[in-house]
Amino acid sequence: MIKSAAIILIALAVFLSMVINMALKKEHSSLNVVIALLGAIGGIIFYGYGYALRDGSLLVAVPHTVLAVCGMFVGRWEVGNVEDAPLFSHPVILCLFLVSHFLAFYSLANVVMMRLGASLLKRMRIWLLRKNDLDIIYGVSDETIQFATRLREVRKDDDTQVSMLFVPDRDDSELTRLVERNGWACRTDYDAVHPNRKFLKSLGCNNGNSERKITLYALSKAENKNRRYAADLLDALNNEKIPAGNLSLTIYTDDIVNMDKMQALGKRYGYTDVNSFEMQSLTARLLTLEYPVYNTVTFNKDGIAQEDVDIFIAGFGSTGQAVLRSLVRNGQFEGSKFHAAVFASDIDSLSGRFFSVYDELCREYSIEFNRFDARSLQASDYVKQHAETLKYIIACTGNEETDWEIIRDLETILGRASDKILFLICGRGIVTRVGTGEDSDRTTDIWRNEILTASVADRAAKVVNASYSGNEHADPEQLWRVCSPFSRASCRAAADFMKAYCRISGISEEEAMRGNWNPHGTLLENMARTEHHRWNAFHRSMGWKTMSDDEFRDRSEAYLYQKRNGLPLIRIAKNDEERHHACLVSWEDLERLSDMENAVTGGDVDYQQYDRDNVLAVPSLLGAFDR
Repeated sequence: MIKSAAIILIALAVFLSMVINMALKKEHSSLNVVIALLGAIGGIIFYGYGYALRDGSLLVAVPHTVLAVCGMFVGRWEVGNVEDAPLFSHPVILCLFLVSHFLAFYSLANVVMMRLGASLLKRMRIWLLRKNDLDIIYGVSDETIQFATRLREVRKDDDTQVSMLFVPDRDDSELTRLVERNGWACRTDYDAVHPNRKFLKSLGCNNGNSERKITLYALSKAENKNRRYAADLLDALNNEKIPAGNLSLTIYTDDIVNMDKMQALGKRYGYTDVNSFEMQSLTARLLTLEYPVYNTVTFNKDGIAQEDVDIFIAGFGSTGQAVLRSLVRNGQFEGSKFHAAVFASDIDSLSGRFFSVYDELCREYSIEFNRFDARSLQASDYVKQHAETLKYIIACTGNEETDWEIIRDLETILGRASDKILFLICGRGIVTRVGTGEDSDRTTDIWRNEILTASVADRAAKVVNASYSGNEHADPEQLWRVCSPFSRASCRAAADFMKAYCRISGISEEEAMRGNWNPHGTLLENMARTEHHRWNAFHRSMGWKTMSDDEFRDRSEAYLYQKRNGLPLIRIAKNDEERHHACLVSWEDLERLSDMENAVTGGDVDYQQYDRDNVLAVPSLLGAFDR
């Protein structure tokens, strides 16, 4: 009895392993077609020959042959009807006949086993989702599969156990099969596509389960679907009392402003770590992270830039506008002048909102808008005149073929002068460096953990935010949870720029992190000026404007009224609703502004010192990049 049971169990284990192995292997589907064809062809030849001799009539023999061949696939045995045919008396021929039968039956059995294996494997993967932390990727595309592959490698290197679930945003059986062949769970059922309590329960996330971290990557190309899915999942999580501190969200959306409502803030339930991005803005950020402006400029021992920043941009659609804003905020240095030239024949039809929202950006910085195609004679003349000063030539027209044509044309026009210029193409989530050097035709994209995962991408920004609090013992995570979305964006911009100060000072990142960071005197003052230039440019690139003296006086009076009556106090110099800030002035005017505010509040604010403190905090911020 025991022996029989052992045999049964071993046979079952072998069978299940074969079934799962078949389900995992992509090549089985094409191989199975070949096997079925061989079996069918063999059956047609042998049964056709046998029935032709037995029946004599073509009208009878053909249907018999067809039915017999069909029966081969379900294991039906009709050899007895034709075995009297002379050819079947030969053992080799009979053996080939039997092999044809086996191939036909095996091909159908293989399909059944593959179906069974796929179903079993899918159930196993879904069951395993109840363990470990959970990543949910909403939206299946080549890009999200690429991202998941890289994310899996990161998890493997970090030795962290995280389960991953794909939820498709549309019907695409080929991509779904690709997800499953890569070993990930994929759910297309109603409860997964419209997340609810039943969905969370199936994942083991219910009844206030507080142990697991849940990260949603809402990455559908249809950004409206991302918002709806993130909102539905958040409602379900709230109903199940899953702690907000365990929730993270990365979402592609064009409606970043309204994403505030999904962020946990104070007592409001929401995702604690939120990385909401527009594709164009994140592409522009990728450009300045991969090819930072500060690397194109040299500085003297006092931190003064020795060259100006001169940029050529081809195309001014949503990507071109985002690229310009990103370069403005990252291209300001003490001693340097920033200049950008935009060439696009359709500027007026594409940029109405840009000129309305960012009018102060256009006034304060040297930006010229040329209503000519980047392949025009005017563009050609411009690059030849600025060949010695240009740092970047960037094509972002929205048409890849046109971008390549522009870059190749301008390379040819500039000749050897092009060697010191960065030629870049910005597409949808992709930046390509074009040229003949070591990094020629090098493509990078946003589909990386350090760019998309909020908890990773914001490490340095959280340290920046904590440094602003003035409390060195403050918990960066706790402070981040009560940080407004705009302040988070400001901290990210500051963190992105921090490495510039190592280049400006001539002190390497390694030396700074070892404690060799003590800029002082003229060097510190000029670096603080650069920090203020950067801060100004960031705010103007986000649509902020300088607060007028009249508004400052009105807010000062409102502050004094609130103070006398024990009401919550406003910040005099900052009007969040109107996006006005009194600090959007020159470095020299900050001292006067500090005195004006202190005269009202009785405080000791020193806005220039804030910039110095940010520079002095560089080592602690650099450490956050390497965690």
